[in-house]
Amino acid sequence: MHDFDQVTPPFTYKAVEPKSVKFSPLASTRQMDLDEILKEHEKGIDYAFILEGLDKYPLIVDVNEDVLSFPPIINGVLTTVTEETTNIFLDVTGTELAGCQTALNIVTTALAERGSKIETVQVKYPDETMILPDLQPTAKELEVKYANDWIGVTQTAEQIADELERMWYGVAIGGDILKVEIPAYRNDVLHPVDLVEDVAIAYGYEKIEDQFPKDMTFGELVPFKDFCTKLTDLLVGYGYQEVSTLTLSSTAEQEWIEESDITSLQNPISQEHTCVRSSLIPSLMHVLRANKHHELPQRIFEVGDVVAKGKNETRIGGVSCHAKASFTEMKSLVQSFLRDVGMDAEVEARKDPRFLKGRCASAVCDGKEIGVFGELHPEFFTRYELNNPVSAFEISVRPLFSE
Repeated sequence: MHDFDQVTPPFTYKAVEPKSVKFSPLASTRQMDLDEILKEHEKGIDYAFILEGLDKYPLIVDVNEDVLSFPPIINGVLTTVTEETTNIFLDVTGTELAGCQTALNIVTTALAERGSKIETVQVKYPDETMILPDLQPTAKELEVKYANDWIGVTQTAEQIADELERMWYGVAIGGDILKVEIPAYRNDVLHPVDLVEDVAIAYGYEKIEDQFPKDMTFGELVPFKDFCTKLTDLLVGYGYQEVSTLTLSSTAEQEWIEESDITSLQNPISQEHTCVRSSLIPSLMHVLRANKHHELPQRIFEVGDVVAKGKNETRIGGVSCHAKASFTEMKSLVQSFLRDVGMDAEVEARKDPRFLKGRCASAVCDGKEIGVFGELHPEFFTRYELNNPVSAFEISVRPLFSE
């Protein structure tokens, strides 16, 4: 948001050399070039990763080359919006046009709802010119029977049309078909069932009569999930506490995995969540770090999904943190665990950068590795600010399961 009266249109959105432009960013009285903002300004430091690897940075300037914004990092102090501001200029930037248009429509209509007058601007692209904001509604058709069947009531086309109009839709009746005009700010209406939901809200949930299910059935776990529950019971019996952690991780935490095996997110929301985890152990280490002020020993485990070589895989993993955590402790646990699930596994020496050399092994069944265990390398557990040894294991669940 900008104070429109402080600048002069037309505005230009362009890419510039990082050192070629200086301006005063918000919350600063000093003029800084774009590189300085990324290295020294609070917001620049927080969001510098977005522009990592680029040799030019985006900038919005007016006809006099006065800076409005260094998107997506920070605005210039020149256009700060105050209580005296009467004319607001909105800039919305992003990498996906439909998302930008939706955001623009939501903000402008919210301001209009508070008494503001909406003006349009001409946006010139190399291949087309657009007039924005574009508040033309989109249209969907809704069958009367479809709406009634979903809600479980019997209403006429006129009654449904009235309810939709009360929910700020435009409606034209054509027999048993309603042509519904959807406001430009309603990007949540993706399917006719979304219209039915608004019909039900306007009708009144409290007026819809309760009905008992026509088919009496009892839910139960599918066999594989039931097996996972039994594994949970086993680990609890061994003195471990179950935890549940996020499936998202960062490439820095998964660095021992080959880069080709990491499934990265295209648009991560933070540096901590840039990929889907390939191992449970980092997630468990996060829990240990968050609870390092509690007394030892701490033994936790999780049954959860990872993505290995582009495919989902269910694993069970655990960590033990205390002064005497060792390879021997984890070997004993894994052998007992596999024995109790009916698996005859062999132990073979293994190299893994997470574990101390000579204190890491694989569990092998029918010639295939199904898991790894051992004593973590000090460099690995000190990364998580832990002062005591940590031993860990991670085993694929599917090879343990039989119908």
